[in-house]
Amino acid sequence: MICQQYRELVRTRNELLRKLRDLQERIDKANKWCTKGVDLLANQQVEKFQTQEGAKVMLQDVEGLLASANDLKLNNPREFRQAFDSVMTLESKASVQEVLKRMEDVQDMCKKRMTSLKKIAIKASRPVQPVTPAPVVSQTVSVEQKLEPVVKKKPGTRKRIPTFRKTRMESVKKTGLEDEDNNTDSNIYEHKETLHSLSDFDASYAKRGHVMKELIETEKIYVEEVKSILEGYAAEMDNLDMQRLIPEHLAGKKDQLFGNMDDIYMFHHDVFLRDLQNCENTPTLVGRCFLDRREEFQMYSDYCQNKPRSEALRQEVGDNNPFFQECQRKLGHKLSLGAYLLKPVQRITKYQLLLREMLKHTQNDIGSSELKEALDAMQRVVKYVNDIMHQIAITGFSGNLSDQGKLLMQGSFSIWTEHKLKKEKLKDLRFKPMQRHVFLYQKLIMFCKKKEGSSNIDKASYIYKSSLKVTHMPTW
Repeated sequence: MICQQYRELVRTRNELLRKLRDLQERIDKANKWCTKGVDLLANQQVEKFQTQEGAKVMLQDVEGLLASANDLKLNNPREFRQAFDSVMTLESKASVQEVLKRMEDVQDMCKKRMTSLKKIAIKASRPVQPVTPAPVVSQTVSVEQKLEPVVKKKPGTRKRIPTFRKTRMESVKKTGLEDEDNNTDSNIYEHKETLHSLSDFDASYAKRGHVMKELIETEKIYVEEVKSILEGYAAEMDNLDMQRLIPEHLAGKKDQLFGNMDDIYMFHHDVFLRDLQNCENTPTLVGRCFLDRREEFQMYSDYCQNKPRSEALRQEVGDNNPFFQECQRKLGHKLSLGAYLLKPVQRITKYQLLLREMLKHTQNDIGSSELKEALDAMQRVVKYVNDIMHQIAITGFSGNLSDQGKLLMQGSFSIWTEHKLKKEKLKDLRFKPMQRHVFLYQKLIMFCKKKEGSSNIDKASYIYKSSLKVTHMPTW
């Protein structure tokens, strides 16, 4: 009984995997067919397009391409739904919808091209029309005309140039030539118009692929860079052969120096990079990757909160200590450890730029709404990380910032404060405003002075000056 159940389970699993493989093969074939169609229409030469024989050859190529679409087995929605409904997921449904839309666009352009080619390849024969010959003008000259005295032309008079009427044959020939020229010009215009719509369609598709390729390639580089830090620096702190080179102030402080970089590496190496690679052929679905992992991206806030402690420790031991120098030499890095410890902060801000570029080429297309949500989500993460980077740089505040509630916003403002005049003992406003960096919490407004020379976010420093509880704020 157990063996029979196991065989049934294996059979069901094999059937499921077979359907998934068949579905993926159909999607891949459809994408290749669309690429072949785009290349065919784009590479047809305009010179051959103007001749009847060339138009016939190109017409056969386009008709053959449309006929080959039946081999993809995507034309019957009911049959397709019955075959794959049990294995379809949201991602696979979106992939099918995207490739079907692309096939529809290519088929429409092929039909437009066929209409233009048929006008040249299949010409209607013109009926032969009878032409009445023009009357022959007699060239004989009478004797009286010969003996007629020559009359001298008066000065100032113009010589009359005789005019000739065009024969009917000439007008027929000219009209026929003009019709052929107009027909050829019209077809060339339709050809160029088709190429223009083709180029617009293919340009958006190509740009989405380019952004997706950049996203995956830079993700691979980022993962390798983080891996090199963990293996080339963090792991070496536990290497017995390297213990003699570790400075006294650095010993036993690996967590302070690297924070939760190991968690960041595991997430990107094991999870997020694979998510991106699964969307390589369907770039418009990449928004779902960010939406599904938005909670994991909050780990960057922990890394940024530890960044000042890490930076202080690194500066204390210096980049020129023997341990850092030996690790850098083994890795072959041109930059010091401080530049690589900043990589996670730089990477989290890069995602929103790539998502914005992807969204620009995916307007009103499949996955555009998820891309918008993903962009908003990553912008919130970046804002949160940016706020933390500013908040942790505050010095001189004796209270606990975690007791003040959530940080709502922060930024630089011009502040006017009131003071008492010594003689008149009256309150007055300072005439000259002061530049203060204001932090708005749920329970407190804090006024800080930005330390001069701290223009970079990672090196910013704020000196606490004053604060005002939100419950004590005056109401107007």
